[in-house]
Amino acid sequence: MGIERIRALEDFDAARARAFRRSIRSILTGNNQRLRSIEPMLRAAGLEGRAFGGVQEIPVDRIVGSVAPDAKTTDFAPGFLPVNRRMRDRWTRVYQAMVEGDELPPIDVYKVDDNYYVIDGHHRVSVARSLGRPTINARVINVKTRAPLDPDVDAAALLRAAEYSTFLEATQLHRSRPDARLECSRLGRSQRFPARGGGQLVRQRVSAHRRRHPPAQGARAAAGLDRGRPLRGNHQTLAGAERGRRALWTGTCHRRRPGRECPGLVAPAAKNSPRPMIGIIFGPPGSGKGTQAGRIEKEFHLKHLSTGKILRDEVAMATPIGKQVGRKMAAGDLVPDDLIVDIVRRRLPEAESGSGVLLDGFPRTVAQARALDAMLAGEGHRVDFVIALDVPEAELVSRILHRAAIEGRADDTREAIEERMHEYRKLTEAVLDHYRKQGVRVEVVNGLGRPDEVFERVRNAIGLSSG
Repeated sequence: MGIERIRALEDFDAARARAFRRSIRSILTGNNQRLRSIEPMLRAAGLEGRAFGGVQEIPVDRIVGSVAPDAKTTDFAPGFLPVNRRMRDRWTRVYQAMVEGDELPPIDVYKVDDNYYVIDGHHRVSVARSLGRPTINARVINVKTRAPLDPDVDAAALLRAAEYSTFLEATQLHRSRPDARLECSRLGRSQRFPARGGGQLVRQRVSAHRRRHPPAQGARAAAGLDRGRPLRGNHQTLAGAERGRRALWTGTCHRRRPGRECPGLVAPAAKNSPRPMIGIIFGPPGSGKGTQAGRIEKEFHLKHLSTGKILRDEVAMATPIGKQVGRKMAAGDLVPDDLIVDIVRRRLPEAESGSGVLLDGFPRTVAQARALDAMLAGEGHRVDFVIALDVPEAELVSRILHRAAIEGRADDTREAIEERMHEYRKLTEAVLDHYRKQGVRVEVVNGLGRPDEVFERVRNAIGLSSG
């Protein structure tokens, strides 16, 4: 056993012992000693949007929790101290890799305000803390919430965040006045904001949405905010904000009682952006699909997500998902649909930073399409258009045989190619029918001709502004 292996085992045992001592203290003091999950916080505060922030070095001491549900966070105590002995082997392998200077893939994190929450890479964060590393390489996803969040949030703060989120949903101030963001400092009032006529409020909401302006309650709240006045009655007070760069200030409460605090303004919220477009491109082998997908990405700023390339990259980087994919491929098994859907979900924030995403290579079956639709719906997205390149089978066979002769691929016989084409068309037609029934725009594009000629047809079929 090498010296680094021995040190890794010793450090793991020492870190686990610290976690145990802290758990004993937590029993005596009543403090929670589980790694914080951001999931309930996002539900309470209201997830507004996500944007890919790129790969960057982030401070380890600002990584304060996990995106994983509470069930998984029992593996680590606060400070990412390991809890379970079964983690020992994996933890020590990561430790050795870091000490020996091996290149590890970036961790994946959510960034909320100035704090980070781990999506993937809990063991690497735990080891980095144990080694005293100041920073770690991470793929960052910036997260915006309707209500502000604090890393030391408690139950009362969650209730305030949930109430504030509900208040914004009722007034739509976060849309009509995106430069101002309010904080509720007292519980139990905002849910009474629509004081009378609940059914009338719903009808007003629907009507206002169709006319694209806020309902009456929202208009009154916006007007009060513009004048710097508190709102009366339903939600007891609101702070006002002056326009431009002038300082934020707290309004006075109507009928304010001694010792009562009024809600104050917090950091301005980012302006809302349009929902990103989600497109899918289909094309049999030899159709030039990759070339056209690249042109679409450049012309329309739609992030090209080729699931085949993503899977190969995950395997090459030896990420946890990549290892699962590698084992499936090595055994000759198909990669499970839920695994691919999870990979696509993790890449969606990259698309949200631009105009949208173009999926390539997924879904291949109706079952995959349904799984994709469900995931997108949960993330607030939907498939907007489908492009299917159509090339006569005789032309495709000729192209692939020519390429096989150049590359020396003896397994690409005419019979094998024709069999693959038949399978592709059967599966793809079923997926196209699925999306037609969903009301999604499906465009079949003639793929014959020079790449520029084909792309002109693709451009017209997509019908988006390329600016």
